[in-house]
Amino acid sequence: MASRFAKEGIGEVLLAAQMSPQLQKLLPSDVMLSTPHLTKDEFHLLLEYPLDENWDDKYVSPRANRFIVHNDHKNPLLASLDTFYEKTAAFRPDLVIVSGLQMMDNFPIDFEVRRQRIQVLRQSLIDLRTNDPKVRIHFEMASFSEEILLKTITETIFPIVDSIGLNEQEVNNLYNLYTYGNISFVSDPYPRVALVLDQMRHLYSMLNSESTGRLTRIHVHTLAFQAILAKKGSNWKALMASSAKAALTAHRHTCGSEVIDVNKAKLIVDESFSTTRSDSNKRRIGFDAKN
Repeated sequence: MASRFAKEGIGEVLLAAQMSPQLQKLLPSDVMLSTPHLTKDEFHLLLEYPLDENWDDKYVSPRANRFIVHNDHKNPLLASLDTFYEKTAAFRPDLVIVSGLQMMDNFPIDFEVRRQRIQVLRQSLIDLRTNDPKVRIHFEMASFSEEILLKTITETIFPIVDSIGLNEQEVNNLYNLYTYGNISFVSDPYPRVALVLDQMRHLYSMLNSESTGRLTRIHVHTLAFQAILAKKGSNWKALMASSAKAALTAHRHTCGSEVIDVNKAKLIVDESFSTTRSDSNKRRIGFDAKN
């Protein structure tokens, strides 16, 4: 994400990460690190597989996805957090993005230690906003399978964020947590638009009731469509343009090319969709792919 901000023309980006000088060379020059260099990098192994991948004629993947393996002992404990907060005093960010907390998920260390680090993150964000009330905080969700961890994050971090970003699996997971009190390990890879919109409205209502109205934006990015919910009168502008840009950026990132090749893309969204599953408020929106 830091590299993408730099590519989009953001002049200065401060990244809370620890890495060696060799690894930092792979980042754009506009990306600054908040921590001293490491002598040895942490490695993550990403195994990606496409739609309909076949394993020994027993299993077929219903969607493209990835499996991540790591032995990282720094990121799960938010090792770069303290120096990042110190650097923000001079950096004075307009936007802070919190991500990577999924690294804590089922990490083999006492949960109380992880909970304390989340509390430190919370206090750092509160102090940051106290110093600059105009700064906005965005939380980027990820896949969580440890229920107590996700509950802790929703109780400590969500009440102080302005925006949340999540995909079709994560919105379903969060919806189940707030509605039924448990997380979901399986979700529809191609959910209907009306279902996602209803989930977003429900989450917006629940999160605002628990966070005293701080949340003003939810962005759900799926394989088929982008959906952004924003509070009327908020500072989040150009929502239609940002939705289109998000879709194009996702295509470029997935295909590894700045050129949009329609031959490498597949239109998944339906020709029309309902704005809700509620019969009393239902409205149908047509979609013309050629225009």
